[in-house]
Amino acid sequence: MKIWIYGAGAVGCYYGARLNQAGNQILFIARGKQLETLQKNGLKIKSYKGDLEILPSEILVSSVDNLDKQFEPDLIIVATKSTANQQVIQKLKNLNKLNTPIFIFQNGVKSHYPYLIDFKNVSRVIINIAAALSEPGVLIHKSGEMIFIQSKTYSQHESISNNEIPFAKELIHSFESVNIPTKLSENIEIDIWSKMIWNAAFNSVTALTGLTTSPILNDADGIKLIRNIGKEVFQLAKLNNINIPENVIEDKIIFTRDILGDISTSTLEDVRKDNALEYQAIIGDLIEEANRFNIELPYLRTTATLLKLLNKKIIAETSK
Repeated sequence: MKIWIYGAGAVGCYYGARLNQAGNQILFIARGKQLETLQKNGLKIKSYKGDLEILPSEILVSSVDNLDKQFEPDLIIVATKSTANQQVIQKLKNLNKLNTPIFIFQNGVKSHYPYLIDFKNVSRVIINIAAALSEPGVLIHKSGEMIFIQSKTYSQHESISNNEIPFAKELIHSFESVNIPTKLSENIEIDIWSKMIWNAAFNSVTALTGLTTSPILNDADGIKLIRNIGKEVFQLAKLNNINIPENVIEDKIIFTRDILGDISTSTLEDVRKDNALEYQAIIGDLIEEANRFNIELPYLRTTATLLKLLNKKIIAETSK
């Protein structure tokens, strides 16, 4: 397959590299020092599964400004932060990619909504991975990589059609050929909300405390906070008629402790790098849902307020 990876951060680089390893033609769409490094030196992945190096002669890398000169993709993987969605959408519209299958590798309950307005084949993809760029062109993959890919297209914001997503099965085959566990999800909303329990709790609390996951889980009050945030997300899911399993919160805790290990979340990495936070995707969408149902949810609301204030502080300081 011919695939564009729109966003060459940790997620885009890891899964793009594995798709390249599986024999697909990959274009990484990058910017800044990451663009320059990938073009000059290629990509190095240091993984618990085994290291991987892709030479610059083995991959294609482009800036956003040169996409009109690149090969026509069979599908596009959007792996940017959700904060960049409007810019991505406008660029893809300008390039007339409205019928090209779009696979959204992002956080959030509603991250895909803006794409549904104009694009015909949009699929949500849920990933569970601990990976971060240690420097431009160098990715540290610590644990995890499982993927859930939506099987049907959206007809409207909140409804799934009976039409299959083009190239979804081929994408799954490619990932599985390089030993990445991948499932075709028949109910992606359950997977989205299950992941939101993890995001709202672990991304938020790590960012606010500056701690990785293990110190939080090893503290009695820390793990209690994680559980209480998870319970409130679970409550919102039920109000939206999303029937996630009753044991999902404990499963997420066990998964983090025993599988992911002591990790730095993506939101904590953003704090450390003074990047604007994915506030809306991590927890803001949930507050909108709480307001819609007019319920208090004190743990979520307090956590959201603190994360919003931290985000404002980062934006103010970096704009000076």
